[in-house]
Amino acid sequence: MKTNNIPKTHWGNVAESYDKYLSSDKNYHSEIIMPNLFRMIGEVKDKNILDIACGQGQISDELQRMGAIVSGFDAGEDLVRIAKTNNKNVKYLVLNAEDFASNYTGQTFDIVICVLAVQNIENFKKVIENIKLVTNSKSKIYFVINHPAFRIPKYTEWGYQNLGQDSLQYRKVDRYMSEDKIKLDMTPGERRESEKEYTYSYHRPLQYYFKLFSNNKLAVTRCEEWISNRESNGKYADRENVARKEFPMFMCMEIINI
Repeated sequence: MKTNNIPKTHWGNVAESYDKYLSSDKNYHSEIIMPNLFRMIGEVKDKNILDIACGQGQISDELQRMGAIVSGFDAGEDLVRIAKTNNKNVKYLVLNAEDFASNYTGQTFDIVICVLAVQNIENFKKVIENIKLVTNSKSKIYFVINHPAFRIPKYTEWGYQNLGQDSLQYRKVDRYMSEDKIKLDMTPGERRESEKEYTYSYHRPLQYYFKLFSNNKLAVTRCEEWISNRESNGKYADRENVARKEFPMFMCMEIINI
């Protein structure tokens, strides 16, 4: 196995807390992402699947239990350590998503997935180039992303018009077309700067993805938008819950290699 240049990942630094969240009874992975993604993928028995930026392996583990032959990798060593502990039947590696194909020389995957990780990858073009090397015309690729129009860190938020009985909740979008590198605080409750952890989110408008796919001879065959699983119980719960059904927080694109 060739060794990749592994960048420091700040998701790895919060691996334990992230794993605890995904193990909770209610989370968006188990209630939104996994059911919808598995529905789109369909039958996976005996299919060769690659999970890019697999995290602590929640989705890879479930696909393996459904009968798939699964390989997964992540740049976070702590995340991969948890993944290996949880499931010995998945081939987990510590790899950089921007340079992984050399570790799968001679392999072609039936399905490639990348779930809620695209926004954490700086050079997404390199990821696409690597995916081209491990897929063929019969392969399917699935990208689940934060919705690029309605869920942009620091540039989108909920707001109210006419606070009161006739108030309306809306989604405020301050910026969309401009690509951006956004610094995020991973430990908002920590006041000591020496103990804080940060990561970056890379915002790109939808046309960025479609142009990149087209330039690399990839075609989008399906696209779905998924709403949040959160529900309000407060004073304005009725209008908040209506608004959540109108503004999707996630998007999934099914892609084929042409």
